[in-house]
Amino acid sequence: MTAGWCGNGGEDEQEWRINAIIPAGILESQLHKLLAKEMVMAEREPVIPPGSGPNPNLSPGMIVGDLLFVSGHVAMDAHGQVVGEGDCEAQSRQVMSNIRSVVAAAGGRMEDVAKITCFLTDIANYSAYSKVRRETWPTRPPASSTVVVAGLVRPELLVEVEAIVRLPR
Repeated sequence: MTAGWCGNGGEDEQEWRINAIIPAGILESQLHKLLAKEMVMAEREPVIPPGSGPNPNLSPGMIVGDLLFVSGHVAMDAHGQVVGEGDCEAQSRQVMSNIRSVVAAAGGRMEDVAKITCFLTDIANYSAYSKVRRETWPTRPPASSTVVVAGLVRPELLVEVEAIVRLPR
């Protein structure tokens, strides 16, 4: 075993005790395992906004610590009907409405959104989506990525957006 003084007897004293108990060479390995275990075991809380039916295949949002991960949302209303077929601007508005309901159900605001990723089926629809994004965040917009994809879960869907939100403390 190794023992060594790490500091002034304050917080570092706890590290000294750990070193005194764990054989040399194992401390770093054990700490990495402990940190990995803590990350895996982080409390996860699903977020299901009022009025949306439970979907056993996914959670509309998932809180981990003070972060909310919002699943990709498409232009479907609470009854599962596509909103704005053929109209990317109308679909983008429904998508933002769906995201807003998840964020609100978790206790956040759209201003708390830190990052969004948009999936478009046609780059020609970018300006319509971008208009709605600017209206949603007129100041201090979140970090954003846009990816053009071959298709979404249903052929009439033109846009999907997912988000990462830092919830207020």
